Amino acid sequence: MTSLKRFRGKRERLRFLTYDLEWIPRELKVRLVGVFDGQRYRRYPTAYEFLRGELTSANRNCVFFAHAGGLADVQFILEAFIERDAPGFQLDGHWSGSSLVICSIKRGRNRWTFVDSFWLLRDSLAKIGASLGMVKGGADYFCPSFPHCGHETSGRADKSTCIFYAPLPILADYNALDCRILYAAIQRFESEVFALGGSLKMTIASTAMHLFRSAFLKRDIPIDKFLNVVARQAYIASRVEVIRRTCDSAGYYDINSSFPWSMTKPQPGRLLSSKAHYIEGERLVLVDAEVSIPETYVPPVPMRVDGRVFFPTGRFRRWFVGEDLELILDAGGAILKVFDAMRFEPFDDMAAYVTIIYEMRRRTTDPFRRLVYKYLMNSLYGKFGEGEEKSGLLVHPRKPPDEEDIVKVYRAGVYQVRKDVDLKHNHVPIAANITASSRAKLTRHMWEATKSGGEIYYLDTDSLTTTADLPVSDQLGDLKREFDIDKGTFLAPKLYRIHPGPKIRAKGFRSLTSEEFDRLAEGDAVSIERMIRIRENLGSGQIKPRERTYVKRTLSHLSPEELDRLGFHGERAIRPKRDMQSDGDSRPWAFEELTKYSEK
Repeated sequence: MTSLKRFRGKRERLRFLTYDLEWIPRELKVRLVGVFDGQRYRRYPTAYEFLRGELTSANRNCVFFAHAGGLADVQFILEAFIERDAPGFQLDGHWSGSSLVICSIKRGRNRWTFVDSFWLLRDSLAKIGASLGMVKGGADYFCPSFPHCGHETSGRADKSTCIFYAPLPILADYNALDCRILYAAIQRFESEVFALGGSLKMTIASTAMHLFRSAFLKRDIPIDKFLNVVARQAYIASRVEVIRRTCDSAGYYDINSSFPWSMTKPQPGRLLSSKAHYIEGERLVLVDAEVSIPETYVPPVPMRVDGRVFFPTGRFRRWFVGEDLELILDAGGAILKVFDAMRFEPFDDMAAYVTIIYEMRRRTTDPFRRLVYKYLMNSLYGKFGEGEEKSGLLVHPRKPPDEEDIVKVYRAGVYQVRKDVDLKHNHVPIAANITASSRAKLTRHMWEATKSGGEIYYLDTDSLTTTADLPVSDQLGDLKREFDIDKGTFLAPKLYRIHPGPKIRAKGFRSLTSEEFDRLAEGDAVSIERMIRIRENLGSGQIKPRERTYVKRTLSHLSPEELDRLGFHGERAIRPKRDMQSDGDSRPWAFEELTKYSEK
């Protein structure tokens, strides 16, 4: 058994550079690669020349950051690396979704690491630059013949791509500014983290964990792999649901730092005991129980069915944390049988981490500091629940990976592999407890809204859209009314349009126009032209970056009758999180309905 321990080593600064590639859209022909080391900017005509010029012993152990580079820039790096088949070089990459977030390149005793800085600074480069008083360039450059040059994105003249076709000196100035903005942001971030008592790491989650271990952790927490396996069954995602499809007038409320607020409560530390008995009101417990949820408009707890999260009524069994069980009882539900209950020693070191950083964020007028503090508060808790099974990419390893670790062989010497990582910070009961606490807080606000006669339309993790007039304040964990909505259309989780604006949220799509949103609402498809993701490209036997037109639609908001009318059989629809009624309202599913659907 290992332990989460306070970091007592020497804090060191990262040795880093920033880089950025510019290419012609659609053709994906590289025009230049720029790199900035804090003093000197230099540029190369190709990704290969960039690697030749920068993978040197002088840059040994350097980290190369590119913003959103794990999706795009690193594809060109990977192509150059594989194409040239440079002897003695090996690449070891780490996936997160479609991004190759971290790539380590080694040759002998030299190592260079390429990192997607979006996983460190989770905002657009333009917003990051603005917080530093630096204006991202490119928007004011147009071809002399614009708009007849045709350099547009998705046919929208307000998104000109002329800069990517500009003469090289102009393009180089644009590239250099991007590199400098990113360098300044990372350098400033490192200084802020050092001042708090931590060290900058390659991702914001790792940075937050290191800061916590360096400056706030007071005692060791035992890490038990079996306990983590059990707790992961209680670690269920937040509430994101469409309750009603449309609204004419409502308020959009957001909880002030919901997850950091949950972190201020005592958390499960060392395991004390395990027996099949639960005492009502116990919070720091993991309980294997069968429960019964009454027919109610807002059920209290989630359940996974076929990998998806629903909030059902009825009887079901799973592992719960204490907050879940308290919410079930408050909803009029019952705990039918307890099979096991694990009790934990209270652990409150995270409270100081949150309250200190939150107060610093509340008091500062520096926009960049506000971003830093927000990142640090929101990124810590998930690190306790990090999965130990990772997906990786190996290129030209010294010896082939073990057969049982190979997921796919893309070509000779290029492998997708499975990696089991021994994490020293993993204590899943903490992550499960914090997530459940924030879910419960949102649920109680839903109850408050419906009790006052308000209608609820949409929920997203720590926010709700409702007609209810709810109390607000700027205190940690309280509600704030972000804005008023005159009209809203909510098609699916993370897919909606609200007015005034209009503001369109479309996760999984590109930026949509109102006309395209209307087409999706009617069941029609929209076309999306983008770079093929690295994993997909490799899987098709390609290494050269390519663009492709994807045709996407959303169907979960359509009734079986509407699906049949469009030529889709009703049973092919993705089941929405709630059963949508003909009057525009919805009801929660009964657990028995979900399992019957699953068996079809």
